[in-house]
Amino acid sequence: MKHRNPPPDAQEIYFIAKKIVFTQLDDKEKEGAFLESMLLRNLSHPHITAYKTSFVDKGELIIIMEFCEMGDLAYHVKKMRNKGENFSED
Repeated sequence: MKHRNPPPDAQEIYFIAKKIVFTQLDDKEKEGAFLESMLLRNLSHPHITAYKTSFVDKGELIIIMEFCEMGDLAYHVKKMRNKGENFSED
């Protein structure tokens, strides 16, 4: 997704939509999905992808977040593991 009408001098910002299909979840999993959304809404940290909004549409919980151009943490962990390397603590 991309902002539809950005100002002419604005930097392009992309977003992702995480879809969680409720028909495939039991009650405990549904509760966990809502808790994830609430947790993300309350987090603000430079190393955590920014939450924008969430809503339910046609039986799906949609969580909108900023797009990580460099990939997510799982991608980088797998990449380092395949190279036999570890992250530095710096």
